[in-house]
This record gives sequence, structure tokens and C-alpha cells, in this order.
Amino acid sequence: MNNTIKNQNNFGEGMQKTELGLHKENWLCAALLLVVLGASNASVAEAGTTTTVKTYEYDPVIGFLVAETINPDNAQYSVKTTYTYSEYGNILTRTVSSGATGLNGVVSRTETYTYDPIYGISLTSYKNVLGQDSKMQLDWSNLPLYVESLNGLATTWEYDYAGVGRVRRMTRPDNTTIDWKYSLAGEGGGYWVERSELAGTKFERVLYDALDRVVRTETPGFDGKTTIRQDIEYDNLGRKSRTSRPYYVGQPIKWTSYSYDILNRVTDAVGPDGAHVQTEYNGLTTTVTGPLGQTRTTIKNSQGQL
Repeated sequence: MNNTIKNQNNFGEGMQKTELGLHKENWLCAALLLVVLGASNASVAEAGTTTTVKTYEYDPVIGFLVAETINPDNAQYSVKTTYTYSEYGNILTRTVSSGATGLNGVVSRTETYTYDPIYGISLTSYKNVLGQDSKMQLDWSNLPLYVESLNGLATTWEYDYAGVGRVRRMTRPDNTTIDWKYSLAGEGGGYWVERSELAGTKFERVLYDALDRVVRTETPGFDGKTTIRQDIEYDNLGRKSRTSRPYYVGQPIKWTSYSYDILNRVTDAVGPDGAHVQTEYNGLTTTVTGPLGQTRTTIKNSQGQL
């Protein structure tokens, strides 16, 4: 260890402190060593807020994470997770243990991963903490071909290897299938993806543009004959500029339009009837005002929790 970078951020009543380690001799830069989450002032701490410390340990040669410990200085509340790896860098075991005793005590639990014996890359089986096995077979690109669940039920997949390896069919344990079909949509680079099941009686068609964004979805109507559509349009920054309500083909389209601030957060949504839903952001506080003037305010902490 050659150096440590310390950083502390205070967000309202919460505090986060991090330490990053620099292993210059092994070219391991910015390895996370310590995270401290807790209260930033005494009044909050007195109200019952606790401080959580999380430490990390790494292999000194290859830099892989080998252990992470929550509350390492308090055995009764400490939980440690350790990892072992194969020569290819894949996780072999993940073990959760604790030094706690009494009611806080937990039994050490281990998950085990097994990989193909030839290349050592593709996952072939997984054993959970209860010792239950699930098996799988992956293709050369790590796409699943066969997955057997813990209760012995198998699901299989088929792909279009003549194209770009996109999934063509999935067969469930009860022998029902889901099929995918792909087709070009004009000359703009867009394409359709059709997903059908139950012998084609249930389907969904999705239109993507050249940037792989969804621009239209089509589903069957309640009578099984008509088609229900929903459209999405984007602005020049890739944000949704407006979305349509679901509509039957041939009916007028009703749109909801969106406005954004410089941080790409929605500030105003205007419905088909002209009603506005406005959103204001003030640090960790968000206030939404409905078309009738009703408001809803949410406050989150620095971790995004309400």
C-alpha cells in the first residue's frame, strides 16, 4: 500500500466516507478499502441512527476482491463475505460468515460455481447455500442453451447463428414455446422484433430505431383481431419528447409531452387534455404538483432511500 485517498461527503443529515487505496507496485489503482455510512451530527446520532463500516480486502497480486466485511470491529454485528476464484478469474465460491454468537449468530453459508472443464469460462452448474444444484449449458458466446432449475425443470433456447446470434425460440419445461422473429423496417436502420407464444395467439411486436430505442409497440386487441399501438418520440438529446396513449390503429393519437431541466430530469408533463404535472427538485427533496394543484413531496437520503 503506497497511498490512501480519503473522501467525505455530507448530504443533509447523512454522511458517507470512502477510502481508496493505491497499489503502485501492482498497478492496482483506486481500490475501494473502506466505506463509512452514518450520521453527520450528534442530534441525528442521538435519535438512534447507527454507523455502518464496510471494509474490503484484495488479492495483492491480481487485485481481485477476496473479502468484504461489514462492521469488522463489532463481532456481534459483523458479517464477512469471502470469495475464491479460478485461474480464469471466475468466482468459484462465495462464503458468508459471522463471528456473532447467541441470537445474532449465523451458520456459515457457501455458494459454489462450476465451469466447463475445457475452457474454464462458461458456467455449467451453481449450488446455493442449501446445497441445491442448478445446471446449465452455454454456447461459445456464453448464451444459455439449457438451464435446469433447482427442482429439475429444464428450459432450452435456440439462436440464429447465421445472423448475429439473436434468440429465436425458448422452450419451457411444459413444452410451450416463445418465438422471436426479426425484420427490417424501411431504409432508416430500424427493425421489428415480434415475440409470440401459444401458437401465435399471443404476440407483441416492437419497433426499434437505428439507435435501438423503442419507438412503437403493437399488441392484439381484446377481440384478438384488432391491433393496439403505443408510440414514443425522442428529442435530439435522446430523451423522450412525447409518448402516446395506447390506441387502436386508425384512431386519433393522444400524446403526453415532456420538458426537462439541464440535468435531463423531467420538469413538466403535459397530457392530451392539456393538464400539467410539474416536478421540482431541491437537493434531495422532490415535489410533484398535479393538474389540480395537489402536491406530493418525497425526501431521500444520500443513498437514494426514501
